[in-house]
Amino acid sequence: MTKRAKFNNYLKPALQAGLSALLVLNTNADAAPEKPRARKQDAPQIRVSKTAATAGQREPDSKSPRVSFLIRQAQDAQARQDHSAVFEYCRKALEIDPKLAIAYAIRGRSYMHKRRWDKAIAEADRAIGLDPKTALAYIVRGKSGYLSGLESNDKVKRDFAEAVRLEPNDADANFYMGIMYTIDKDYERSAKHLTLAAKLDPTNKNIFQYRSACYTLMKKPELALADLSTVIKIDSKAYEAYATRADVYSRLGKNEQAIADFSEAIKLKPRDYSLRNLRASQLIKMGKHAEAIRDFTEAIALNPLDEDLFLKRANSYAALKDYEKALADYSEAISLEPEYESAYRFRAKVYDALGKQDLAAKDRSKAAALKKLPAEKRI
Repeated sequence: MTKRAKFNNYLKPALQAGLSALLVLNTNADAAPEKPRARKQDAPQIRVSKTAATAGQREPDSKSPRVSFLIRQAQDAQARQDHSAVFEYCRKALEIDPKLAIAYAIRGRSYMHKRRWDKAIAEADRAIGLDPKTALAYIVRGKSGYLSGLESNDKVKRDFAEAVRLEPNDADANFYMGIMYTIDKDYERSAKHLTLAAKLDPTNKNIFQYRSACYTLMKKPELALADLSTVIKIDSKAYEAYATRADVYSRLGKNEQAIADFSEAIKLKPRDYSLRNLRASQLIKMGKHAEAIRDFTEAIALNPLDEDLFLKRANSYAALKDYEKALADYSEAISLEPEYESAYRFRAKVYDALGKQDLAAKDRSKAAALKKLPAEKRI
């Protein structure tokens, strides 16, 4: 797994499936195909703030008032996400001045918003070729390369570094520079850039979300909590911020606050089974297995093909000595994933408790055989 993927994985609540990663990359593209199962919910993509919509943009280097007007119109259209208008204004501007670098950069940004990464990068390249001082072009190329995974981290980082050099007070450039430093585990520099980005664009919740991750990795949970609270203040419906804050509370041993935040996240996103899974795990930590079982049951109703949910509910049944129900859930987990080593191992313990030593021995043997398989062949 790449450093980039590891950091994106951090941005899931409780480091598990469910939290908004803000940036979504497929980190398992080469995995062997699995049987069909309910699709685990993807994290929402970054939304570009209106402040960021004009990031890195200088006044056009053109003596034509008409060109300047068209570029301003393109910038306004981009701020309201009207990309068809952006393309039209840029086309007209380039008809007058074919070497206008900022027009290519702005058009590239709209291609980036439409996830046409190759076109975005091509437009950014053209802008840089015409005017290497076009900061927006480096931002577009860096973001497109990062979000698509088409470019290496080193190349992406160089683009954002150049954007920051050209426009030191650009929120977007500092935001992504901070992300790249976090991936490199240079948390002090990451926090510095993210803090500057937050000052420049104080209503962009994504900046505070990422800085909270950086502070957590720096083992500064109180600062992480403050940032997550800011995210919630900016967007009271940011369920991912509640889920992440719940995780931080859990790490601090503030169990009741964790439950309250997980509950708020569930209220905002009631069909996200992973949130119920996370609250159930917190309840288990607090020794509340009966309540955890209710959450697991509701999560299973939303996603009946996730073997992990059956395993966890089985563990809670076993903790309550309800062995028959535990056996049923372990068996269901195994039917969904026949090579589920943990399910065999835990089911063996329940068979022992029921005095069924032969079945227990059989399950232990199976678990031992699965454990010896190469890691890439096991789930």
